[in-house]
Amino acid sequence: MAPFLPFFIAALTIVVMPARARAVVMLATPLLGAYGLWNLEEGVYFSVAFLGFDLAPVRADRLSLLFGYL
Repeated sequence: MAPFLPFFIAALTIVVMPARARAVVMLATPLLGAYGLWNLEEGVYFSVAFLGFDLAPVRADRLSLLFGYL
């Protein structure tokens, strides 16, 4: 699971939730993102060719993992 997916899903669904459920989702979202980041290994997980460029929205190396943990 990519670490950014829980944040996008929560942003789309939190608008229609009641206040109590919204609080639970706002607490669980960063925890799920941290769990996804913790499980990433170094490498490229997804790559797309666009206008002659290779885009890699999910790429993990030692430096990016360090910034993610911080």
